[in-house]
Amino acid sequence: MASPSSIISNYDPNLARKANSADPGWKYGYWPNLQDKDVAACTLCGASLTGGIKRLKKHLVGGFGDTKKCMKTTTAIRAEMKNCLNNHP
Repeated sequence: MASPSSIISNYDPNLARKANSADPGWKYGYWPNLQDKDVAACTLCGASLTGGIKRLKKHLVGGFGDTKKCMKTTTAIRAEMKNCLNNHP
């Protein structure tokens, strides 16, 4: 068993803020407040979005009326998130 000091030294607070999910959207987002998991923050631009991971993916894709487009996303990220939204509406 690991000693308490080694556990503390290896603790990454941002890891705790990511969902334990296979959803690819979590590569680009995290929960800024673990008490309110309906709000996700974009790791690219820092925007906080109410509506969870689906709203974050819409933010990364752009072109949706219910969220502002991320200005720091790439074409590859946009295509990945668009594909994810199309396959899991």
